[in-house]
Formats: sequence, structure tokens, C-alpha cells
Amino acid sequence: MTKRILIVSAAISALFLLGACAPRVATLGNAPRKEQLAKIKPGQTKEQVREVLGSPSSVAMFDKNVWYYISKREESFAFFKPTVKEQKVLIVRFTDDGQVKDVKHLSLADAHNVKYVDDETPTLGREDGV
Repeated sequence: MTKRILIVSAAISALFLLGACAPRVATLGNAPRKEQLAKIKPGQTKEQVREVLGSPSSVAMFDKNVWYYISKREESFAFFKPTVKEQKVLIVRFTDDGQVKDVKHLSLADAHNVKYVDDETPTLGREDGV
């Protein structure tokens, strides 16, 4: 009987170990489907684009006529940092009167690593005075 319990507990432990090795997949953002993208044509208004694709993930900070639809798929194992397996960015540019000017697709291959600068800007008011 104890031999059978050991075998069952070993089998259950092996299943837990194998289950822990399976990747966790997370899909984030707004990824328009191909049939939705086919409906976007130059000359359409912002409202027509919003009806087809939904609200954009982001609007350009300095140009309200550029909309971004951003999505990515990440995989992670156990407690390790997730890795990006797929990333898509759809950029919709509008004319000044709000009509679609062009549509551009970017993927993970188009991504660039950003190098941070360690410089500090000195500020006044940090010294004790009279």
C-alpha cells in the first residue's frame, strides 16, 4: 500500500513540475483583425475609423492627427521576466480636416532599444541659506 502511495505521489509531483514549465501567455493591447484593417481607406473620418477599430491605444502627444493601435504577446516561465514574442503597431495618420491620410504597420522587427542618459539637470533651491 505504501509503495502505491509513493508511486501516486511521485506521479502527481511530476505533473506539477511539468505544469510549472508551461509558458504563460499574455496578450495586451488592441490588435485589429485583418478584416477590420481592410475596411480602413484613405478619406475616411476619425469617427468612421473609431467605429471600425475602436478607440486608439494612444494618440501622438504633439500631433492629435496620429493614432496608434498597439498590441503585443508575451510569454513567461515561472518567475522569469516575460519575453515579447510578437508586437504590432498600427499607425493611422489623418489630414488636418480629420480624414485618413495613410496607414502604416510596424512589427517587433521595427522596434529599437532606447538607451537612457544618466545626466542630471541641476536645480536651484536645494542649498540651505539664511
